[in-house]
Amino acid sequence: MRFKSNDYFLFFFIIISIGCGGGGGGSSSTTTQQPGNNNSEKQWQSIQLNTIESSGLNSPHVKSMIDKLDQLHMVYFSSAINQDFTIYHQTWDTHIFQPIDSKTVVINVDNCRDNSMAFVNDIPAVIYQGGSFPTCGEEKQSDVMMSILEDSQWKEYTIAIGTVERNPVIHNGVAGGSMDMIVDSQFQVHMCFQFFYEGCDSMNVNYPDLWYVNISTNTLDQLPVTETIEGNDYNNDNTQNNAGEHCSIIVDQTDTPMAFYYFESPMPDLDKGIRLAQKIDVNQWQTEWIEKDCEIDFISAAWNHTNNTAGVAYYVIDDYSYGGSDKSLRYAEIVNNEWYTFIVDDSALCGNYCSLAFDNDGNPVIAYRADESHSGNDLNELRVAQRVNNVWTYETISGNNKAGKYNTITIDDSNTIYITSYSDETKGIYVFYQSP
Repeated sequence: MRFKSNDYFLFFFIIISIGCGGGGGGSSSTTTQQPGNNNSEKQWQSIQLNTIESSGLNSPHVKSMIDKLDQLHMVYFSSAINQDFTIYHQTWDTHIFQPIDSKTVVINVDNCRDNSMAFVNDIPAVIYQGGSFPTCGEEKQSDVMMSILEDSQWKEYTIAIGTVERNPVIHNGVAGGSMDMIVDSQFQVHMCFQFFYEGCDSMNVNYPDLWYVNISTNTLDQLPVTETIEGNDYNNDNTQNNAGEHCSIIVDQTDTPMAFYYFESPMPDLDKGIRLAQKIDVNQWQTEWIEKDCEIDFISAAWNHTNNTAGVAYYVIDDYSYGGSDKSLRYAEIVNNEWYTFIVDDSALCGNYCSLAFDNDGNPVIAYRADESHSGNDLNELRVAQRVNNVWTYETISGNNKAGKYNTITIDDSNTIYITSYSDETKGIYVFYQSP
C-alpha cells in the first residue's frame, strides 16, 4: 500500500497498523513523500582530487573511507596500457585536502567488475575479482582476492576460488561479481560476493549465488570456508535464480552480518526486488523481502549506531506495482520488526549510485545521482537527501555532469559530511564536504 504525503508522520499511525507486501515473517509498506528542496545556509565546498585514465569499458568504482587520523583513503579502477585495469590507492589530509602520498598500485587485473574497501586493524584493505584463470582457457580471472597494505607494500590473499564440482569435466566457476566487505568490532572481516557456476558457460552469468565468508586477520594465509547465503539448488530440484547483485553487507550491534541484495526468484513466483539475509547460525541465513515487484540497480546499507537499527537506500529502475514510480530513490528501515519503505525522491529520474550514511544524531543522509527531468531534460546532478525531524529534503550540490557517479558518503565524528564522486565528463574524482 502506498500513501502520498508531504509529512510521513502525518500517516505514521495508520501505516504502522496496516503494512503490506514483504516476506520472511515481516511486512513492509511504502510511503511516498515529495521532498522539499533544501536551500541550506551551509555551503558545500568541493575539490577535484584526481583524474582517472578511463577508456574502453573501464568502470572506476570509486570507493572511499576516512580513518581515525581524518585521512581520506580512496581506491578506484583505472585503464591500463595493456587494456587491463589497475586498482589505485591514495590518501588525502581532510584538513587541507592535500595528498599525503602519491598514488600506489594495488594490483593489475583483467576486469573492473566491482571492488570494496575497509580498514582491517586500521590498515586499508581492498577486495576485487582476480586470481587464477579457468582451466577451460577463458581469459577471465575467477577468484575473490584481498590486498592489504602491509609495511608500505600491498600483499595479496586468496579469499574464494571459482571451483565447482557439479560438472565432471570443467570444474571452474567464477567467484566475484558484485561484492562488499565490512569489519566488525572484533576485527573480523565479513564479505558477500556472487558465485557463478561454470564460468566458461555464458548462460550461467544469469544465475549467480550470493556467498559469504568470515575472515580472521590471524589466518589470512588459509582459504576461508564459504557459505551460501542464497542461490541455486542444483543438487535437488535444479532451481535457478538470480541472487546477489548490488550486495551491501553490514553488521548489527552484536556483530551479526546482514546482507542486502537484488534477487529474482525462479518459477512459478518470478518475484523481483530487494532482499535481506541475516545470519542466524553456521550456514543458516534468514531471508525476507524488503520490497518486491521492482527491479533494483544500486543498493547501499548502513547500521544506525544511534538508534541500533538498519537502514538501506536503493535505486528502483522499474516499479511494477500499481501507480509505481520508476527510476526513483527509495529508503527502507525496520521498525518493530517490520520494514517500512519510503520514496525519498521521485521529482526526477534519480537515485542511481546512491550511498547511505547516518549522522551523529541518527539521521539518514543519502548521496545519489539525478539523470534527467521527467520532461527529458538532462540534469546530470549530484544530490543529497537528508531526513531531519522526520521530514526528507534534498539539495543539488553539483550539476552539469561535474559529478554524481560512484558516490561514497562518509560522516566523521564532528558530523562533517564528505562525498567522493566521479564525473564522466571530466574523468575527475571530486570530494564535496560540508561542516556542521
